[in-house]
Formats: sequence, C-alpha cells, structure tokens
Amino acid sequence: MKLIIFDLDETIVELFKFHNKTIELTFKKVFNVKAKLDEIDFPGQTIEKNLENLAKLKGIKNDEIKKKIPKAIDVYSKIFVSIMPKDIKKDILPGVYDIIKRLSRNKENKLVIVTGDSRLITRAILKKAGLLKYFAFMITGEREKDRTKLTKYAIKKSRINKAIVIGDSIHEVKAAKEVRALAISVLTGFHSKEELKKAGSRHIFKNLDDKRIIKLIEEY
Repeated sequence: MKLIIFDLDETIVELFKFHNKTIELTFKKVFNVKAKLDEIDFPGQTIEKNLENLAKLKGIKNDEIKKKIPKAIDVYSKIFVSIMPKDIKKDILPGVYDIIKRLSRNKENKLVIVTGDSRLITRAILKKAGLLKYFAFMITGEREKDRTKLTKYAIKKSRINKAIVIGDSIHEVKAAKEVRALAISVLTGFHSKEELKKAGSRHIFKNLDDKRIIKLIEEY
C-alpha cells in the first residue's frame, strides 16, 4: 500500500484572495486591528500558526493571543466558508481532477489530505470541488501548529509506512524528509523552484498536469 498525501491550498485549489479577505474580516472582529495574510510568511503554515504570527506582528500580547486563538479559528472558518464561491471548479488547479481520479483507481493507493486549513474549510472546498469522495480522511490545522506533526499523524492513522507527500511549499518538503517519504513539489504556490530545491525537493513540476508524476508514484 502507498499513502499519497495531498496538500490543499495552492496544490489542489487556488483561493488565496478569499483567505486574504477572511483574515482581514477575522482580525477586525476578533482583535479589532487591520491585517492581511500576505503581511507574513504564510505559505504551507497551519491556520493557527498564521493567526498567531500575524497577531504577534500586530503587537497583540501573548496572553490575548492565546486566549483568542480558538475563537479566531472558528470565526475564520465560518467567514471563509460563507464568502467562498459556490462554484470553485474554475479555481481547481491544472491536472488535479485527472491525477486524483487516476490514483484512486488503484486499490493499493490511499489518498488523504494534510492541510493547515480547518476541517470546516477543508471539507467545504473538497465537497464543492467534487473531490471529497476520493480521500480516505483529512488531517487539518486545528490538530497541530506544526506541519510535520500533521504528516506524522496521517501516517500513524493510515498504518501505511510507504508515503508520498505532494505540495507546493517548503513545509511539505521538510515534512516528507522528516518521515522519509517521497516529496513531490509543484510550482503552483508561492515558493520558487530554487526555494523548493534548497528545502530538499528532488522532484519539482510546473503543476499536477505533468504525466511524469503518475509514473514517479507508480515506480516508488
């Protein structure tokens, strides 16, 4: 059996403008300050980590951050789901539908999602995209702030040691190295080819439409 771990944002779907707007509305409601997601190094981070880092940047005290983070995650999730488009199929990145359907046909593959997003957001995106049925389970950002710990938990939950991690950021690459999995990177996010290489990725593709990815997974 092979465990194939997919990231969500910028790997499967591109909804950054909605995340940015959601951050703005969440910080106004929870912390009463102006904030935007692109003010911090957000790619590949969990929802809690991004909220925490942005709150610190805005000078909010640690005690207040700790107290309000659970509420902020809840508010963020509900706002995002309420403002995201009803039809997101146009926001699904190239090759996504084909690769997921092809990999799912092989009963030796177990497809899962590991994302920094909340469970509410992840489920809403996958459902609207028509992709929810292809994934055995999802590990989301409320569980841990650290991406590697989320990946380790997915492997533990699946009871499959042979894993492939597919994502757009350096954090998926680092997590794959930590769990001795095959890292497959795509250039559909915010990290460059050079940054992904520096993080240790040896397999970098423009997007999931590259047919070499299927062959790479099959031969692994």
